[in-house]
Amino acid sequence: MSQEINIKNKILADLTAPTPQNTPLTKFGLDKSVLEAEKQANGSSNTAKKVEEEIQGLLKENPQMVQMVESKLSSLIGQSSGYIESLPKDVKLRVKALKGIQEESKTIQVEFRKRMLDLEKVFFKKYQPLYARRAEIVNGLSEPKDEELDPEVPLGEPDDEVVRGIPEFWLTCIRNTFLVSEMVSERDAQALRYLEDIRVTDLENDQPGYCLEFQFAENPFFKNSVLKKKYYYQEDLNVSPDQELLYHHAEGDKIDWSNVSNNLTVTVRTKKQHNRRTQETRTVRTTVPAESFFNFFTPPTLNEDDDEDDSLMEEKAELVELDYQLGEVFKDHVVPFAVNCFFGEPSGIEDDEEEDDNDSLLEAEDSEEDELAGSPLSE
Repeated sequence: MSQEINIKNKILADLTAPTPQNTPLTKFGLDKSVLEAEKQANGSSNTAKKVEEEIQGLLKENPQMVQMVESKLSSLIGQSSGYIESLPKDVKLRVKALKGIQEESKTIQVEFRKRMLDLEKVFFKKYQPLYARRAEIVNGLSEPKDEELDPEVPLGEPDDEVVRGIPEFWLTCIRNTFLVSEMVSERDAQALRYLEDIRVTDLENDQPGYCLEFQFAENPFFKNSVLKKKYYYQEDLNVSPDQELLYHHAEGDKIDWSNVSNNLTVTVRTKKQHNRRTQETRTVRTTVPAESFFNFFTPPTLNEDDDEDDSLMEEKAELVELDYQLGEVFKDHVVPFAVNCFFGEPSGIEDDEEEDDNDSLLEAEDSEEDELAGSPLSE
């Protein structure tokens, strides 16, 4: 994702003149020459401030100028500084050899990733009977066997109420899962109570990627029994520096809503209109988009050919990245660790977040210790 650069602030920062605050004095005595120098410096500071205000006014009045500067800076990205060209011929040959070695390493990395994918598919098939058995128990199609019971889970006192399966199992899993839970509204929860299973399957024709399948019982909201969301990786299997496959795009099923009122992705608004000529009153219904978990099946798209400003493209890119992360959460955490999610236990994603926070905290503490070690207080 491209990084947003504030061109205006960058220009103004480069034009700031030296001041007594950012330029230390070379003398400690406030003699006449020092006071005169400080006076001149203050004058320069005031002049720079005046220049800044004038430039800000020009930039506000001339947005085309900002676009021109941004375009010029963008054209400089990736251009050589001239250092490599200045190296002796023998050194250039050695650097070229290193590039060749790196390309061979990349070939091995791609082969490694392909082997890993093949191995993942082998073990993926071994999980399927376990997931199928889980679905039977959750939906009340079968009762647990004695050997399947975990002795560490207390059963509590027996009761007379007859309950089939595990009601709202997947709704509870989703509500207990970081990132995914934020998507669910109270209206969504009513429909997600009918969710019977979530599965991960391969894409057709052995394409790189995966498919998420959400199986629903018959419900009053929509007619689909299964809603699919497909995530595609790039076909060439090139890998990023961290050995991850490169994401390409996502596709979701169209939801066949039973009626407009039950469409959870919109809000229906009614308004009465009075015709003065006929004295008749009619009710007009309009729909506006609403935040909903089921927007997940309409993934955002990012087309670099679109003629849109950078801020809008950046916003779209963030939505695409978020959608990709949500798919990974379902694939790597919710489906394989559903029972952990149901109990609200860590499934790995929360641990990763905490480790990142702890690492940042440790780095900050190390930095503070380094600063203290070099300060007079440490002596």
